Amino acid sequence: MEEKNKLPFPQANDFVKIFLIINMEDEDYLHDNQFLKKYLSLGTDRQISYYVSACEFLGIIDRKRNFTEEGREIRKLARDLQVLKLSRKITSLPVFGEVFFMKYIYNTEMSTEEIAELISTIYKVDNISVCNRRASTVTSWLNWIEKQKLILE
Repeated sequence: MEEKNKLPFPQANDFVKIFLIINMEDEDYLHDNQFLKKYLSLGTDRQISYYVSACEFLGIIDRKRNFTEEGREIRKLARDLQVLKLSRKITSLPVFGEVFFMKYIYNTEMSTEEIAELISTIYKVDNISVCNRRASTVTSWLNWIEKQKLILE
């Protein structure tokens, strides 16, 4: 089981949706699940909770669904600087950083099972099937970073 005082490891594979949350015009919309369902093209409150929780995990919003100081700073940046700041933030996180550097420094892609094992070890998650699902988030977020390079060139 994940430790009580820590935020749960994210289960939000589409980083574009997180980017949309960061860049929404009005912070008040963070409190409106009906708006978020339409804005993010999601079907359930549970799916919204995954993306809100991911933003909390990143330190972009707080538990009350308000942008943190860091979140507000990121929102003010130009798109390319937002991407750079978020990419740095993601790769500085445990598991995400290890997977990123294994690929780009050691030219070794980690398997879903290896990523799941890292999540289990670092975040103290006992359920390996949960870790396997969360491993897809790691892969997806790092893929988002890779795609941004093509967009920003």
